[in-house]
Amino acid sequence: MTFLAVISTILLLGCNTKVPPDDSDTGDTAGNNAAGETGSPDGGDGDEGTDDTATGDDTGNSTGGESGGSTGGSTGGSTPTDSCTAENLSFKVTIRNEAAEDVPASISVGETIRVWGLIENTCDNPVDYTTANRCLIKSWTMTNSSGEEYASGEFPCAGPPTSRIVEPTSTLEQEVLPLHDLTVGTFTISVVWGGGEEQSKTLNVAR
Repeated sequence: MTFLAVISTILLLGCNTKVPPDDSDTGDTAGNNAAGETGSPDGGDGDEGTDDTATGDDTGNSTGGESGGSTGGSTGGSTPTDSCTAENLSFKVTIRNEAAEDVPASISVGETIRVWGLIENTCDNPVDYTTANRCLIKSWTMTNSSGEEYASGEFPCAGPPTSRIVEPTSTLEQEVLPLHDLTVGTFTISVVWGGGEEQSKTLNVAR
């Protein structure tokens, strides 16, 4: 009897035993849901951030395109249209006063003048001018109205052939010599450049 009572008690206890609810699962689920909901707006914000980045890229590309086009246009506009060479250069002799101003073909006795040699490039492309040595100007002569030599000079030129660039629509200049105390008369001043070119200018000296 005692044995049966013990068995009955054990069976009764086994039937009434219940597993308590697992609140941790519910909390995990809620936590996951909460995280998911929070993540979704965040994800939306992230998408919006991506859109902002894309917009920034578009702005950058637009700005870059406009800037590049402007620069390219400016560079394209300065592209030379000529293809001139040294044969297209102009050689000139000019006379200037002490203030470096061009003077007329007639001066008064006692004036001091300076003779200059000019190489002019009227083209829109740079031109390479090569001389036989380092001298841009080789020599000069001055004759009177009878063709007799009045004065002359030659520079001590030496060294290898030398190239100089005459920039577009500009001149390459060098002073040849100063002239003082000229007598009354008409003179022709000739200049020879390092490449062999020669030009002259007539000067009248009056009282």
